[in-house]
Amino acid sequence: MSIPKKLKRIAVDVAAGKQPRRKVRTLLGWFGYRRRWPGVLSSITQALQELQLRTSPDFRDVDLDAFVWFSPLQQPSTAPDIESAPEDRELPDLGSSISRASLRVGMLVRPSTPVATGNRDSSVREATTIMMANDYSQLPVTQNGYQIDGIISWRSIGRSLSQNQPCEKVSDCLDDAYATMPVPQDTPFLDAVEKIANEEVVLVCDAKGKLSGIITASDLSTKYHELAAPFLLLNEVEDRLRSLIDRTFSPEEIGNAKDPRDEGREVSDAADLTFGEYIRLLEPKEDWPRLGIEAHRVMFLRLLSEANEVRNDVMHFSPDEPKTESVTQLRNLLIRCGID
Repeated sequence: MSIPKKLKRIAVDVAAGKQPRRKVRTLLGWFGYRRRWPGVLSSITQALQELQLRTSPDFRDVDLDAFVWFSPLQQPSTAPDIESAPEDRELPDLGSSISRASLRVGMLVRPSTPVATGNRDSSVREATTIMMANDYSQLPVTQNGYQIDGIISWRSIGRSLSQNQPCEKVSDCLDDAYATMPVPQDTPFLDAVEKIANEEVVLVCDAKGKLSGIITASDLSTKYHELAAPFLLLNEVEDRLRSLIDRTFSPEEIGNAKDPRDEGREVSDAADLTFGEYIRLLEPKEDWPRLGIEAHRVMFLRLLSEANEVRNDVMHFSPDEPKTESVTQLRNLLIRCGID
């Protein structure tokens, strides 16, 4: 396996006592990747282990635009932070597994968005102003980012008022049921779904145990849409491509587009072809006029090729949101050309 030169330079810096940091997206780019699917995670993790490196937080568990710090594999990582973690707080082992491609709660936390919090001694008016300004339905309450006192929300405020209880300070209408340690950012997303559904919110902590994000039921709904939308979009594109192929080519021509290495598979119509075989069948320049569509051949094939890359990402269950612009453009083009 070839290890990128930039990662080797990182190893040299770490050996010299430095602790460089890079975005996860940058690390992937050194290997020629844009998203994380199982083979990608395995390749990068093996390279890190070969160079005796680890990342904190684990590059597999956080958003693509989050920073990770590089440190020696055999030593606990101490990623810089504005506030130091409590001395008795141990850092987790971030280098134990090789391939971890499932969605993690840390991937839903946007590193560019700082966590807005409240103080138990602040006024409720101050807390609600923060909530209204940011369109939040709740606000974590903490003194130092590590110990969570609870959450103040429109519901907790309404409950206090309905019971004629004081509601001047945040502490007066604090929902202390959330006064627990936030879930670690490497928690599997599916493990947190039930908690999010029941409690409407889950707090997330970083590798040092400090509050790093908040995930709400709305975030859960949005993420499920992001995961489902590419499947639905690709399904529609494939249906339209099959219609185009079946009306243009004979069963024999369609059969000839099959991968020659796959001798045992029978192919009689477009439904039997793979996405890559669609491209092989539609690529010959001399056959383009037969399609009868008013579209630029090179642009159409480019979109088709990019859509195939998206399909590969989706079918490999990459936890990162695929960029489906090319698939949407191909779908729109097929619709405008009357392919249904």
